[in-house]
Amino acid sequence: MSDGPREAFARIYERNEWGSAESRSGIGSALATTHRVRTVLPMLIRALGVKSMLDAPCGDFNWMRSVDLGDAHYTGCDIVPEIIETNRVRYSDRDFLVLDLTAEALPAVDLVFSRDCLQHLTEPDIWRALRNFKKSGARWLFTSSHSTGAQNIATETGGFGYLNLQQPPFSLPLPLLIMPEEHYASKAMCLWDITQISV
Repeated sequence: MSDGPREAFARIYERNEWGSAESRSGIGSALATTHRVRTVLPMLIRALGVKSMLDAPCGDFNWMRSVDLGDAHYTGCDIVPEIIETNRVRYSDRDFLVLDLTAEALPAVDLVFSRDCLQHLTEPDIWRALRNFKKSGARWLFTSSHSTGAQNIATETGGFGYLNLQQPPFSLPLPLLIMPEEHYASKAMCLWDITQISV
């Protein structure tokens, strides 16, 4: 029997299975692979008038700690309790919650920021997470998606897929913003008005 999400991601964190010397959240959470998102996110928050955001998941907060979020209230969440406990000690000026994005109610915020998450989930859990994002009442979703022509979804929790949210079975509409990332040539952060997403 395969691990559930909490067990799978706890194992990945404890063993540093994503292989970054800088961040146990993986190479994609290193400063070298987050320059663009660290530059664009503050501008997006100001442009959209975002007063509150949920970083879902926040991981070990390695790169987000250097982002100027202005007056926007930040809440980070992760499914691994050890990550959240460590973050609460290191970054006591921020709010952190232990949450399963696929199963638990999310706090009410303007923006759900979900980078490098859905690509590590199976199709049923991607659907659950998207429905949960919408159910939260947030206005905006800024999340990772790949520009691959064929759909590619992780076959096990904690695996990896070149997930394209605009391809079936998800078929999300054209994003309002597409921000290419440094880590993979096909990967971008994409902005959607959650009210326009049918899940």
